[in-house]
Amino acid sequence: MTKLLALAFSILFSKTVLAQSGALIFTVICNDGILIVADSRGVITDSGNLKKSPVAYTDSNLQIFRLSHFAIGIIGNPTFDCQYFDHILSDFNATFPANQNVQFTFSEFKRYFYQKFPVNRYPDVRGNSFLGGGYFNGIPVIVSFDSKRDTSFAKDGIQCNDSKAANFLYRFLKGNPLNGEPNCLNISKTISLAISAYADQVGRSSGIGGALSVLQITPDNRFHYLQNDFSKRVYLNYGDFIRKVTRKEVKIFPLVKDGDIKAAKALKSSRCSL
Repeated sequence: MTKLLALAFSILFSKTVLAQSGALIFTVICNDGILIVADSRGVITDSGNLKKSPVAYTDSNLQIFRLSHFAIGIIGNPTFDCQYFDHILSDFNATFPANQNVQFTFSEFKRYFYQKFPVNRYPDVRGNSFLGGGYFNGIPVIVSFDSKRDTSFAKDGIQCNDSKAANFLYRFLKGNPLNGEPNCLNISKTISLAISAYADQVGRSSGIGGALSVLQITPDNRFHYLQNDFSKRVYLNYGDFIRKVTRKEVKIFPLVKDGDIKAAKALKSSRCSL
């Protein structure tokens, strides 16, 4: 427990709630792997104005992706040019030869992403944050970056996109001792309880919540989901997502009166629905 509390937090990003965005990701280096813990909620506004309060949300959204041999969690706008991030990541993985070096791979992806979607043409990228990790030569590395800050590489500790959530976790750990060794399974249970408590505290409109996806990366860079593998929940593009909403294959939960109807109408009016 003392060892876990002593892990350094690297809080690099302030939380940004965007249309169809995940809101919370933790990366943790355990004694037997790396954890990536992501909530699965996406919120929807009825006007495209991301500064307005959301009217509805969806759950069980994919937030953790494969990046070459490694894994990356993504927060913020999930689509650019109507393409979901699973498509963007697939393009990167097919274009760039797989490399065993964590720092090189993440640096190449950052360069690729911001060249493909430059901030001056795609201002929404300012709201995207990226946290991930993997092993290189047997050493765990967790990574985080956004459009405004240099990439952070750490070989121990915890990273989170939300400073308030990270502080909540720190206080939660002080009051809820870890059961057993600081391995990924035990730490994931504690973090899951903390995120659930935090989501209840901040409320549904915060965009935090839904079933958690918990991925353990083993020292040989294998993926092992401890909770909820949403990697099969992918869409061909944003239009595919909208069609599935229209056919009620994806459920929308209202946050305000008729919020589900307002959200569905806003989605269908998007240029990506064509």
